[in-house]
Parts: sequence; C-alpha cells; structure tokens
Amino acid sequence: MPRNLWKAWAVWLLMLAGSPLQSIAATAEAAAVRPQIGACMKDICAEPVKTIAGQQVSLTGLQLFTYWGFELYTAALYLPQAAPRSIEGALSDVPKSLLLIYRRKIRSDQIIKAGGHNLVKNPSNDMPALQERLDQLNAAYQTVQKGDRYELLYEPGRGTTLLFNDKPLVTLPGVDFQKAYFGIWLSDYPLNAKLRDGLLGKKS
Repeated sequence: MPRNLWKAWAVWLLMLAGSPLQSIAATAEAAAVRPQIGACMKDICAEPVKTIAGQQVSLTGLQLFTYWGFELYTAALYLPQAAPRSIEGALSDVPKSLLLIYRRKIRSDQIIKAGGHNLVKNPSNDMPALQERLDQLNAAYQTVQKGDRYELLYEPGRGTTLLFNDKPLVTLPGVDFQKAYFGIWLSDYPLNAKLRDGLLGKKS
C-alpha cells in the first residue's frame, strides 16, 4: 500500500477509536477539576483547603456536635498551616473559617441564645465593647433546616463575616470580636470541650 495511503488509514483509525493521548489528557483534566476531600464524617465531607484573603488555610478538624443525643451539626475548622493547633493559635489574628453544617432544624433564637450564653460565660470577653457588633450579627441569623450551612470567616484587617449557604450576611470588624465569637467553640470556656479538641485536631 502506498505510504500516503497508510498514513491516511492510520489517521482514520485514530479518529474512529479515539486518540490515546486525547484520552489521557481528558482524564487528567477531569482529575484536576474533581473536588478533593479532606475528611468525611458520616455523610458530610469537608474540602482539605480553602483560601481566605489570598492565604491558604487547611482543615484542622471535622467534628460532629450532639446535644442530649440529638445530632445538631458537623463543624469544620480551617487555619493557616503555620498556626499552632492550640487555643491561642486558633484565636490569634490569622485567617480562619469555622463551617457549621446543620443536621436538623434549629430556630434562630436558639442559635443566638446558645452563643450569647457562652460569650457571657467567658470572663475574658468585654461584653459592653462587643454588644453593638453582637447585636448586628444576631440580627442576621435565621432559622436553619437540615443541610443548611453557616460559616464564620475571619480576614485580618477586615473582620468576621457570617455566611449562610455561602452568601455573606454581615461583617463585623475587630480582632477582639473574632477572638470572642470563635471562642464560643475554641476558647478555654467552649460550648463543648470534645467539640473544641476535635476541631483543633486533638485525639480524645
């Protein structure tokens, strides 16, 4: 068979079967866009890294929070890789994110009451200085249903933003505010010590 005819025949076969190089490239592209999974707990998974204010933060812990036997939410904490996995490191002036994925309906007034109780319980919080910003945050809360997500996202120099299902609701300035509010979960006076330690990656 003439050489040019052999060449045409080979090209036709590649078009019919699909080029192996094209298949490899397609597979690599699919892998690149496939979301990575950092950790899973039951039916909820958290991505391994996020970017806040241009800085990458990593998943430090994923923890289920239960109250009187009821599963309320799964929480995920993200901190910079260099930040110490300690109370002081978590509450320092660094980018951070606390994601709460709810497993049942919880009314907004219940969320506000629980948070307020823990803020008052912590003697290091200056409640008069925090109150106006706290009122703004509380006004943004709404009742959650199963599968809804609240996220507290802190950017140094900007403040703490509350997001509901990835939609920003309000931003509150102040290092003192982020330390107090993230402290509900991460301080020496936490909502739950097991939850705090799990978020910080400590084994119980």
